[in-house]
Amino acid sequence: MEPSPSVKYHDIIKTNPELSVDSYQKLIGGMNKERLLYKNDTIPVLIQPYFIDQNFINSLKKITRPVEKGLNRIIDIALGHPDSEFPTSADRHLVIEIKDAFALSETEYDLARLNCGTNKHILIYRLDLYSGKKYSILEFNTDSAAGILETDIQIKLFTSLPPLLQLTEDFSFRQTDGARGILDALLNSDYPGKSTGEDPTICLTDWSDVGTKSEQENLVKYFRQLGYKALLADPREFTYRNKALHFKGEKIHIIHRRVIASELADHISEVQPLIQAITDRAVSVINPFSSALGSNKVILAILSDDRFHPLLDDDTVEIMNQFLPWTRQLHGDSDPALLDEVLNNKDSYVLKKGKSYGGSSVIVGLEINRDQWKMRTDEIRNAQRDRWIVQKYVPPPKDT
Repeated sequence: MEPSPSVKYHDIIKTNPELSVDSYQKLIGGMNKERLLYKNDTIPVLIQPYFIDQNFINSLKKITRPVEKGLNRIIDIALGHPDSEFPTSADRHLVIEIKDAFALSETEYDLARLNCGTNKHILIYRLDLYSGKKYSILEFNTDSAAGILETDIQIKLFTSLPPLLQLTEDFSFRQTDGARGILDALLNSDYPGKSTGEDPTICLTDWSDVGTKSEQENLVKYFRQLGYKALLADPREFTYRNKALHFKGEKIHIIHRRVIASELADHISEVQPLIQAITDRAVSVINPFSSALGSNKVILAILSDDRFHPLLDDDTVEIMNQFLPWTRQLHGDSDPALLDEVLNNKDSYVLKKGKSYGGSSVIVGLEINRDQWKMRTDEIRNAQRDRWIVQKYVPPPKDT
């Protein structure tokens, strides 16, 4: 049996330490030059990349389409968007339960229902999953999916290193262009001036002090290299006049939203020019604010619970049953049997706050003692507004 690229790559760097060290220094130097940073630190990376083959890619594609349908379907229901397959009267109690689960503030709800120039809630997203012996979808990042262009750049850097160049004698490698997918999603939106052929100006928007700012600057650079006008702006810096959104004198046609929806809702009075432009359909926004519901971890509990499966397509149900770990909402009104199970078997579960990202508000039972686990579960059960889920713990796959 022919050795895998991972085995061959490992052998190359293990048998030639000087080449390994030199290659790693070139990799880090390239990343710094390309500003692959979080805040001011280089993104952590290993000298050996993670190799995937076409079979892996094909199997992922079989997962993503049903996942997209499921997420869009639940968001439609939560926002009360009627369609030809709207739940029957027998399922109305499930609809109410779904709406209540997200616990949206009035401002968040209003934002989510804005027409942002697309008929889909989710266009740019990331599946956060384990890919060991089987896939385990741990959560969805649909609100502000980062890292796509960074992956493109890292792959380009890796393919220039001597250890990987040696592998090209036995294997062929393909460069990704995820950033082009972002651009296509933006250009496919119904932005103002599209029908008349007006050249669009694209503006990424996020708070000016976010840790992913260098990645956003790289995206702006990428769009400009392809011939598009592109800018990066804090959402508080827009002005709105003559039915057009402006930033520093430039008319904006398309917003690539990177600011987290719930955070923008907390500053809604400071971003009124942007909101008015969206309301007047003077700008398109990708992802729309409704995509934030796909990142809310309570959607995992909905998709995992077979009580809600009558609302979903059969292929979505099949994928969720196969790859989504058992997940339920956890609150004061939860089934006492569920509460007892979670409390008495902490090593089998993980607690996650619904509206959280970046690994915050994640409590792994294996990592704390029983008294701490009880204290945290009691806090969650008594929380007035914050919604939490409990998810079956999935051991991380191991590799060399």
